[in-house]
Amino acid sequence: MNFKSIFLSIILVCFVSLLTIIMVFSNPQKSTAKTLYQVYLNGNIIGKIKNADNLYNLIDKNQQNIKDQYGVEKVYPPATLKLNKVTSYDDDAKSVDDVYNEIKKNDTFTVKGYQITIKKPISTDNDENSTGDSKSENNQKYETITINVLDKTVFTKAVESFVKAFLGYDKYLAYKNGTQSEIKETGSYIENVYFDENIKIKEALISTKEKIYTDADELSQYLLYGKNRADTEYTVQQGDTVESVAYNNKLNSEEFLIANPKITSVNNILSPGQVVNVSLINPLLTLTYEEEVVEDLETDFEQKVEYDSSKRPGYSEITQEGVKGLNRVTEKIKISNGETQNVVITKKTVLREARTQITTRGGNGSYSTYDGPVYGSNGSWIWPTQTPYVISSPFGYRWGKLHEAFDISGCGYGSPIYAANNGVVRSAGYGGILGRSAGYNVVIEHPNGYWTVYAHMATVLVNAGQNVNGGQKIGTMGKSGQATGTHLHFGVYTGKPYGGGRPFSPAKLYS
Repeated sequence: MNFKSIFLSIILVCFVSLLTIIMVFSNPQKSTAKTLYQVYLNGNIIGKIKNADNLYNLIDKNQQNIKDQYGVEKVYPPATLKLNKVTSYDDDAKSVDDVYNEIKKNDTFTVKGYQITIKKPISTDNDENSTGDSKSENNQKYETITINVLDKTVFTKAVESFVKAFLGYDKYLAYKNGTQSEIKETGSYIENVYFDENIKIKEALISTKEKIYTDADELSQYLLYGKNRADTEYTVQQGDTVESVAYNNKLNSEEFLIANPKITSVNNILSPGQVVNVSLINPLLTLTYEEEVVEDLETDFEQKVEYDSSKRPGYSEITQEGVKGLNRVTEKIKISNGETQNVVITKKTVLREARTQITTRGGNGSYSTYDGPVYGSNGSWIWPTQTPYVISSPFGYRWGKLHEAFDISGCGYGSPIYAANNGVVRSAGYGGILGRSAGYNVVIEHPNGYWTVYAHMATVLVNAGQNVNGGQKIGTMGKSGQATGTHLHFGVYTGKPYGGGRPFSPAKLYS
């Protein structure tokens, strides 16, 4: 390199250095890097600030109304507020007041509390001819319900009230405190209590625009009646009873007692002019408990007819009075929100043998009886299952819908089902007149204008159009269709079921 080149290089370096010094001194604000905070709200940039703590403190300081409303000591930014630390040479930070006003205008502030999420099954029963029995879990869909509380004890107390409503105060305390009495002869013992739903609780910042429960009683009512509660009251009239008021307002007695906790029994006397709650409950939770029950159950006696040729035709006399049998049975019962889901008889001890009633008639007729089924004590209608049995759900309203039958449980899967009287089979198989929810079922028309239905069978042993006798085996007990446990859905109608016929309680046939 010659002298000229070296000289030019030195001149160029000096020029660049001088230019840099001039630029630095002419822009002193960009001479050093600064730490700022980029503020995002709902994913959008609203500006930079110098101090994050100043923003948080301003938010907390200016929300005295929120503190007073919820009784909290601190208020937090919106859940969508994000602050990212950035390095900047520009002095383009906004004032904390400007950013605060922007946040206040576009979002709501939060308080610290607890968020409860409930994963709840959604009913998918679209069968218009539903028997009203419990839903199966096939293809079950779910919804998620969110509840906000400031204090976990609010939710705990509300759930406790919910449990007491279905389990009963005394039963709940005995189970909770471990003071249940052991079964000596007869009685009941709760073995397990749980919720069917998946419930999770986590600490969270809750927006003040959302519903936040601070009162346990209010939350317990929400758990019982749901968000679309429609309060309905009824003024008691002369002659009203708990059962009649409940039925006339599409409630069962248990639902009525839940809605009116100060009325403790169906036997309580209602006073004319008394105002009662007849709102339909719609529980958000499903309380299930399993208990062992030991009770003494009567069984009806069989009836036989014997003919005596020495007596004139038309002569009839009961020559041996029938005596009902008595069995001590041990049952495993599963109950969800007051509705029996399943009953299994695990043990049976005969305390008194049933004695057959014998009627002697004159003439040369033949001896007759049915092998297996038990007659009703009135002698005309035959009970459709073996004994002993349990009525796990009676005729009446459940959740605002009429359950048009008895659910008979405890006889066991595959146990025989009998025709309740002579008649013609009008439907036999899966679905048919009763719909898919009834599973395998049989429908019989009787000469007296009554129709009987037998649903949720395991097997069907008759065909449509077939004549059957009362007491004839027509199928076996099961849990087909929409049923959570083994039982027979036994209904009686005047006229064709789901075709203009009117249901009535089977108890009327056996009284």
